[in-house]
Amino acid sequence: MLRILLSTLAIVTFGTRAQATIVQFDTVLGSFSVRLFDGATPLSTQNFLNYVNDGDFIDSIVHRSIPGFIVQSGGFTYTLDGVGNVAIPTDAPVVNEPNISNIRGTLAYAKQGGNPNSATSGWFANLSNNTANLDNQNGGFTVFATVLGDGMDVLDAIAEIPIFNGTPLNSAFGNLPLQNFSGGFPLKENYILVNSVTVVNLADGDYTFDGAVDAQDLAVWSKDFGRLNLVGGDYNDDKEINGADFLQWQQGFGKVGAAYTDGDSDGNGSINADDLLVWDQGFGSTLDVSADGNGTASIDGADFLLWQRDFETAPTLAAAGIPEPGSIALVSATCLFVLLRDFRRRRR
Repeated sequence: MLRILLSTLAIVTFGTRAQATIVQFDTVLGSFSVRLFDGATPLSTQNFLNYVNDGDFIDSIVHRSIPGFIVQSGGFTYTLDGVGNVAIPTDAPVVNEPNISNIRGTLAYAKQGGNPNSATSGWFANLSNNTANLDNQNGGFTVFATVLGDGMDVLDAIAEIPIFNGTPLNSAFGNLPLQNFSGGFPLKENYILVNSVTVVNLADGDYTFDGAVDAQDLAVWSKDFGRLNLVGGDYNDDKEINGADFLQWQQGFGKVGAAYTDGDSDGNGSINADDLLVWDQGFGSTLDVSADGNGTASIDGADFLLWQRDFETAPTLAAAGIPEPGSIALVSATCLFVLLRDFRRRRR
């Protein structure tokens, strides 16, 4: 316990204050936002932002959809009716950074087979827990962002669009989702397009995304302090790995042809003791990274400092007990309180 506290205080005292980037995707089926893992995957994050800032994802096509697995985009943009698509001009490939698991709700890079360091502009969203395959295949697929809030509703809706063989249009379009399509040459209105991808400017420490840095944001940080976004086991998709997920695994135990949501942690189609081990590893964790302010895939003291730095800039905080910047004693006390609380929870 003491070792954990000391390492936490080291992070609080010397950890980075860089804010993780939030990006919004505007699609024809709705918008969703993601938080980039700037701290955990800095090369991958910067690579993605280069394409965002260049406007390369404007009118990009969701060109691959495999329900229960992934939806993929970032490789092609729509041009004119009768022409269809053109490949997005790519920069030099980015070095692989496979630090985070390919669980539901994460975004990862697509790449060429047999070349771990070949990712460029193409990305995909994990619709399920794909850790058993994608964390190991081809050097591991780099997860560089996670979907925030109810954003998966949009991606799940995309996965429900009918799929066609579009290889006559492009060899990469074997699982092409098209809406209101009855044959012939697809028009713009038939494609599932990402209209734009833009960076959202929020204050550091605004973990509720409401435009103010206040006590509500501290409550979000406190609730999730010490938790990691690294493992699966959230079978009911409520962003918490807890007893309810265990019951879901228990009900599905022995089932063959199962889905992740049935309790199949490792994605092999059957529910057994191996899946329970994955759940056990993640028990008590959260998949909600709202308070991961610096994008390190963990919620720690450095994220507290981000909140602390901008706390006094919020308009409704004049009478609040605002922590003095750099008040290590307060940070230590807060961390100790949360650690002790978490320790008691785990002992129960």
